[in-house]
Amino acid sequence: MEGKNLKILLAPTFEIASQAAKQNNIVATVEAEYGDDCVEGKLVTLAHHGPRSMNPAPCNTQNVPVLNDGDVVLVSHLDLDTLGGLLALEGIKPDSPEFWKYAEFIDVNGPQHMYEVPQNVQDMLNAFYAWSETQGRVRYTELTDVTDKVNAANATISLICDSRDPQQKQMIQAGKDWVENATKAVEACLYQEDDLVRAFISDGVFCAGSYYSPTMEKPIPATVTFNKKTQAITVAFFDAERDGLNACEIVQKLWGPLAGSRAGIAGSPRGQEMTMGDFYAAVSATKTAVQEKLIDKLIPETNESLRNAPLGAKETALGISEKYGIGLDEITYEPDTKGNGTEALICRGEVGAILDPATHFCIKEYHDQLVEVADKDNREDVGDDAI
Repeated sequence: MEGKNLKILLAPTFEIASQAAKQNNIVATVEAEYGDDCVEGKLVTLAHHGPRSMNPAPCNTQNVPVLNDGDVVLVSHLDLDTLGGLLALEGIKPDSPEFWKYAEFIDVNGPQHMYEVPQNVQDMLNAFYAWSETQGRVRYTELTDVTDKVNAANATISLICDSRDPQQKQMIQAGKDWVENATKAVEACLYQEDDLVRAFISDGVFCAGSYYSPTMEKPIPATVTFNKKTQAITVAFFDAERDGLNACEIVQKLWGPLAGSRAGIAGSPRGQEMTMGDFYAAVSATKTAVQEKLIDKLIPETNESLRNAPLGAKETALGISEKYGIGLDEITYEPDTKGNGTEALICRGEVGAILDPATHFCIKEYHDQLVEVADKDNREDVGDDAI
């Protein structure tokens, strides 16, 4: 099926896009978004970032009007989401609801969530990503006509979505091979992993987004990567917003204000060579941050004293809670309660544990009191005649 012959212009910045809109009859735009700014088309605007995040992704927007031959469309970049929107505007978007549904899902949530996608759709998506990688990356600095690139990509997508085409099996297999090779390259860089962090030492292989552990068969909350090729360290989180974690804060505490980037992923200062000591420090700091947030999820929001306590105190409180069956809502943290240079955990009004002021871990646990406190609610009030 032949689609409409559209002219596709790519503008890498809002300033260039705004100028292009003045000089061209921009009928439609697809993801012509630059931060909170968006250049709108005269007929159609497909956008879903920033203030427009309530909109569906362009690739999964329904009832998109088909444009006319010669109409001009403006985009900010080329990815699968943008291409899906362009296919709809051309009137030749493949009828593959699951493919577009999960293309949107990955676009919004990130490739680290690929393990949640049905395997047959994973294979289709990876077929496209594998083909895309063979096309090379272009850094656009000016308004560029990308019509030919879009047409080539759209032909590839149509092939991948057509199970009747004999080339589809070849594309699917190429995608599987691409994933297998990429996974092998990443896992070869794995230095250590646990339930908190996957730590990598890389020679240039991108590992920051490799949260999923094939060994543990689950995603791990964080990655720390030491790229020996660039001597840079990157800290990244699987879902920083959900987990309340901030990679930028971690790297800036370690290496100052020149480090950082975003809450979800941040790196060491540009141009500053990192060492193995820096790598160990980053892994340790990241583990501590993740561990604290995991414990915080268990502490009731009403228990401000314990939520604001040092990590060592929280870990001791968690141990007491699990050991004696005392709820974390019944354990409070008090700094230096008796003026003797120690801190304490108070369990239901009783001193449950004395803490080291330096580490905040337990020095002395008042076992008898803890057992007594835990048993208070289990005692029966028995009278003299109960024989």
